[in-house]
Amino acid sequence: MDEKTLEKFTQEVNEGVKNLEKSLNGKASKTDVEGMQKGIDDLNDKIAAIEMVGDGDTQKKLGDYLETMQKHLDDTEVQVKEMALKAEESDNTFKALKELIQKDEFKENVKRKADVEYLVDMKKAIQRSSFTADSGTVRLDQYSVPGIVKDPWRDNPLFALITKQFVGEKVDSIKWYEESSRTDSAAGIAEAGTYPESTAAWVRKVEQFYKIGHYTQLTEESLEDSEYVMGEIQDLLSNGVNRKVEQDLYTGVNANNTINGLINATAQKAKDFAKPSGMEAVQDPNNYDVLKAARTQVYMGDTSDSNKRGYIAQAILMNPQNITDLHLQKDTDGNYILPPFASADGMMISGCRVIESFDITADKFLIGDFSKAKGYIKRNISLKTSDNVASTFLEDILTIKAAVRMAFVVPTKHEFAFVYGDFSDGRALIAV
Repeated sequence: MDEKTLEKFTQEVNEGVKNLEKSLNGKASKTDVEGMQKGIDDLNDKIAAIEMVGDGDTQKKLGDYLETMQKHLDDTEVQVKEMALKAEESDNTFKALKELIQKDEFKENVKRKADVEYLVDMKKAIQRSSFTADSGTVRLDQYSVPGIVKDPWRDNPLFALITKQFVGEKVDSIKWYEESSRTDSAAGIAEAGTYPESTAAWVRKVEQFYKIGHYTQLTEESLEDSEYVMGEIQDLLSNGVNRKVEQDLYTGVNANNTINGLINATAQKAKDFAKPSGMEAVQDPNNYDVLKAARTQVYMGDTSDSNKRGYIAQAILMNPQNITDLHLQKDTDGNYILPPFASADGMMISGCRVIESFDITADKFLIGDFSKAKGYIKRNISLKTSDNVASTFLEDILTIKAAVRMAFVVPTKHEFAFVYGDFSDGRALIAV
């Protein structure tokens, strides 16, 4: 192909592309789009028919030029195809409108000037509303979030704080020895004098294991058809047992097969808060002062024994509301109050971690050395399933139960490692 013919073909291609771009700026019917597509096909044929002319450098430039021209034409073709979809949708709408106005009912309503609403199907494509369940909600799930949305379970900080030990089989109770009395008689002895006698007595203590558990039932169909139901059942049973254990560690009363907790109302193990002996009264005391005094009470221990001291408190359990009250205390100028014995965020007081506990009543606190309380776990939380409970075998109902067996031991002497009190009474006890 000579240069004159090439120039003519190039002009035709450029002119054709320019006309197509002009057409894309306006609206087009399905027929118009078909004509544009035919024009694109003709231009593609022209480009494909162009033969390389000239030397190597000229051929390279011509090849680059034709490649650019082809890309431009391809982009134009994409826009034409998109316009074809819109044109088809427009044709469908026009067809639907045409069918409507030809109906006798429509003509009669126009004559009577009746106020009637007509719905015209604007699209023929499948929409979300095409997939509905019997109740009218969407039936075809594109994405399903696993699990069940529910409120979060409360934490169990007391169970986390105490020391825990697993015990093996053939052990039916926990036994230990405590010092029941002691006489300390060490003294200076004169020459040929008699030594004074010191004595001690011990008593054996026993604590039994308690079982905490519950169960639920579900049909085999639910288990077979629901992908996440077993996980939800495990969440229900396991967390339910953990929550009951936590509550009993606080308020269990050694009745109804329940462990004896630290702050139960009938046989409280923790010592009530009292101003430590020898501590001076405090001017305008606040809650920080009460906690500082309570830590000292733990450290003093059983003051009836002059040769012994108490324990080093490691944590303070408080209701979240009171923790917020601590952090928001301000002086008369609106500045936040933070004592020198508290950390920058107020979550450490004299070396004791401040821990939120929803099981501590508002205005109350429990401080102590929680390593001095020990949980002996005979059976960790276990899930057991049976389909042979009463008549449930004939009904295809599964019974699933969860249980834990444990003993909770706080030796009598270690009860001084814990102090329980409330802030309002505590402020009054240490005030001037």
